[in-house]
Amino acid sequence: IELHHLSKVQQIEALRDRRITVGFNRLFPRESDLVIETVLRERLVVGLYKDHRLCKQREITLRDMDAEPLILYPNSPLPGLAQQVASAFHREGARMNVAQSVEDVLTCVALVAGGFGLCIATESTASLQLPGVVYRPLNCRYLKDIELACIHRRDDPSPILATFVDVVRAFSKEWQ
Repeated sequence: IELHHLSKVQQIEALRDRRITVGFNRLFPRESDLVIETVLRERLVVGLYKDHRLCKQREITLRDMDAEPLILYPNSPLPGLAQQVASAFHREGARMNVAQSVEDVLTCVALVAGGFGLCIATESTASLQLPGVVYRPLNCRYLKDIELACIHRRDDPSPILATFVDVVRAFSKEWQ
């Protein structure tokens, strides 16, 4: 197994060019030549600097985050979490103040640790225990969780891929 860090668009291109066999990401667009299977759904959390006033709360709403500096990691050109966050802020009537847009979650959390803003991330992000970062559950009716999906070519007859997908499905069942 060889791992590559690719965006959604790059993963789709690499699958079609047969440079990779399987990919993992969130919010893949439906494609007729690709199989997209949800592996798990993760709750969303808010990452805050340890001295932020909102750390005193058990959970955070988007209204609590109104106009607070926010760090996003967009998945452009395809829609991703950043677009879902923007939509939820709009629907909740809260002002979104994007202080920084970054390429990956680690950079995002590092900026939170530096006190540059807050972030909305998946629950598994909380395993990134950088000094100075505190996580609180996000309480939002429009933005509760997000799926992680496995993607592969529909016409790939590889028995290795089939076995790998079986392992992913077994993991998915255990996770639920």
